Amino acid sequence: MVGGGGNFAVFSYNWLGGNVGGGEFDWRGTDMIGEQQRRVEVECRVRKELERVGLYRLPVNPIQVANRLGISVEYAKFPDGSTTGMIAAKGGGGRIFAAKLDLPYRLRFTIAHEIGHYFLHLMEGNVIKDGEVRDRLIDMFLEREPSAGLVSEELMREIEANWFATELLMPMEFVREEWARNPNIPSLARMFGVTEEAIGYRVADLNLWDPANGG
Repeated sequence: MVGGGGNFAVFSYNWLGGNVGGGEFDWRGTDMIGEQQRRVEVECRVRKELERVGLYRLPVNPIQVANRLGISVEYAKFPDGSTTGMIAAKGGGGRIFAAKLDLPYRLRFTIAHEIGHYFLHLMEGNVIKDGEVRDRLIDMFLEREPSAGLVSEELMREIEANWFATELLMPMEFVREEWARNPNIPSLARMFGVTEEAIGYRVADLNLWDPANGG
């Protein structure tokens, strides 16, 4: 349940087993195929979890999703002033803390992003490990540049959490269906509970719309 901010324990965890960002991947050439396959896996995981808790429908409420998954959501004021969200796990349960003063649309994305970290980076098999992932600035449009070669593991972790959040809030199947019915960005933004910029980015990413020429 959503609760007031306050003191909370931070469970020390490093998902890499070393210094975060200390490793690098080369995502050129054949590794690009691996990245695409990974994104498909992440998106399938989102649908699986939404269906499992009976919430694969519009509009998707990330707080309700988190609660159905056994993850509490609380608003918090972070001492460092730069943290926007974090997910902490202990004893198989999870707690999401989201910056109290963030804008509503950003709060929705932050919560969805942290759920992504929970499943993608704090889970081994079907077991949730004790630990935490903290985000200082969540960029919902973060992605790897096509020309990039070496990419840090930390960056890929954030990109994966973004894939999860995007599919959670704007499921591919529903975006395609609704765009076919009514290709109107403001209308879809209201329907999915996101900004016009976010839904515009999503339909362009799905090759449904080219913002350069308006169609």
